[in-house]
Amino acid sequence: MWSARRNSVVVSDAVIRDRKLGFLMKHEMAVADIVLAFPPQVTTTNIVQAMESQRRIGMLCSDLTMNIRPDIYAREYGEEAVAGRRFLNLGCGGYWDHPCWTGVDLEPANGVTWNFRRMEPLPIQDGAMKLVYTSHLLEHLTDAEVRFLLGDAFRCVEPGAFIRVTLPDFDLGFAAYRAGWRTFFTSVADYAPIDTGQSVGWFFLDMYAGNLPVEDGDLARLFSDMEPEVAMDVLRRRIEETDLADYAGHVNWFNCDRISRFLAEAGFVDVERSAFGQSRALVLRDTSYFDATAPEVSVFVEARKPA
Repeated sequence: MWSARRNSVVVSDAVIRDRKLGFLMKHEMAVADIVLAFPPQVTTTNIVQAMESQRRIGMLCSDLTMNIRPDIYAREYGEEAVAGRRFLNLGCGGYWDHPCWTGVDLEPANGVTWNFRRMEPLPIQDGAMKLVYTSHLLEHLTDAEVRFLLGDAFRCVEPGAFIRVTLPDFDLGFAAYRAGWRTFFTSVADYAPIDTGQSVGWFFLDMYAGNLPVEDGDLARLFSDMEPEVAMDVLRRRIEETDLADYAGHVNWFNCDRISRFLAEAGFVDVERSAFGQSRALVLRDTSYFDATAPEVSVFVEARKPA
């Protein structure tokens, strides 16, 4: 995927093509979401437009280049693991599909339909999976739900298997909030809500605290009176005490240290900070399928189940 030339890195044509496809997919997703976000204005024409956008998303997904092919999976993990799709993507989304992976979500394109908020064991045998990947899912769950899911992921993977987690990095967002850097939040293609002039505090809360109704002055005082992590736990508990805990958006916050503690509590070891496309598992370096959601605001962490 990458080739060195005179001490510089050159991106292959396939990667450039996939990035263009990715931008087109995000555009189509935005069209579909915006059309369906305003029920009073929805007309037959709007619905047809949204359906057409979703059809184009599916076509774009099918055009993505698979940079790490199934034969490489077979070489690394064996033919049986490939045939059994023994690679687990938790929170895969509605459009993601890979011939080697089992996706799990509320409405997966091809996989297991599941509601993570129920805190029930996944219908997967103990130790059956070779890898677990989860991208931008855990921030949608409460602490109890996160602990349950990571514990169940630990159950599902074989000894020595890796888990890779990516999610919004609170440390980056808090620095942007403190600096008044509004475009940090408004320019994220995968997250940014429609900009109608909201404050930087509103965008911050939308990304890390379920869009709690907290006035800008109250938010500033909260952070002036407490350490950032303590203040965020105050906000998180407020969410859990209200119906916002059932909100489809972000109701939790994580940085590298916090998600690392959760992984360790679940039993994983060798917890390490990673980076975009730099997994210790070769097949997870395929950025056509992994690490593609909002990498500019994300933290990447990996761990493994003891052998």
